[in-house]
Amino acid sequence: MTMDELNDEPKDKPKGKSTRKGEKDTVDIPPGSEPLPENGAGFVDAMHEHVDIYQACARLVKSGDQKIAQRMVERLLEMKYGKAASAPPEDAPEIVIDIDSAVTRRAAEGAKQ
Repeated sequence: MTMDELNDEPKDKPKGKSTRKGEKDTVDIPPGSEPLPENGAGFVDAMHEHVDIYQACARLVKSGDQKIAQRMVERLLEMKYGKAASAPPEDAPEIVIDIDSAVTRRAAEGAKQ
């Protein structure tokens, strides 16, 4: 499939017809006929047998909705590199632990005994 085909609207959607704001297109999806796979990887493999996951991801990344595209790119990067550690807030108080040297010395002497 070409990249131009990825940008096309679904074949079953009538061209030129738009839905009113708040109105959603519905799809008739029958109930599951098989039990779900035991793990996430099995589920993705099973879905990929029915839907090209690469094309679905490409459509999301190239979405005209900036929030959808941004979230998909973030998710792909998390999958590759892991979740980034969040930076501490600038207004968070800094915690400094100051142990009296005498207490430290006594603890060290107690550890030797």
